[in-house]
Amino acid sequence: ELTFFVDQFPTQNVSLVFSSENISSPASMFGHVFLLFHKERIPELDSKVIHYSAILDDSSRGLGYIFKGLMGGFQGAFGTTSFFRQIIDYSRREQRFIQGSSLDLSPDQVRMLLFHLFELRLAKFKYYFFNENCAYQIDSLLGILPGSNKIAENKLYTLPIEIFEKHRLNQTFQFGIEPLITSSRKKIRSLRGDEKKLFDQIIHG
Repeated sequence: ELTFFVDQFPTQNVSLVFSSENISSPASMFGHVFLLFHKERIPELDSKVIHYSAILDDSSRGLGYIFKGLMGGFQGAFGTTSFFRQIIDYSRREQRFIQGSSLDLSPDQVRMLLFHLFELRLAKFKYYFFNENCAYQIDSLLGILPGSNKIAENKLYTLPIEIFEKHRLNQTFQFGIEPLITSSRKKIRSLRGDEKKLFDQIIHG
């Protein structure tokens, strides 16, 4: 079972990825961080994502949702998905910036992370919006590596951007993905005169 779990993940590169804030969701108003396992320097769409998030239920709306998130009323767990899914959700659907930093990890350190993730695959923790959130748990996960300094336990809040900047000190390569609207506007502005005229005709008829 351990071998099957580990073999799902490319081990050539591991990146820490930050997705900017989503002000329409209290759980994401400060952004989100996750780990990305990929083969090539620039991540492939089918790269494997490890993320930590709250397990939502029927009360996950309105004031009840906010109250439970503030008071630890939700459970949180690690999960996996594809990078393609994250791009669709964050960059396309929610119009959020995605920024990644490839971490300088040895093969043994990558295996250590995966072995620990295997141990955590069924674990559940209390989830809090402001402290024991995705940033706290991803930082705790990276904190098992030799030389890593985990963020203080008694902090009132743990911000995803804070964790991203902290671990970016050990980065070897950066990449970014703009929201669909932003990238589309840039492409429209770069059109030449005749291309712009044709574009206007298509849009406006």
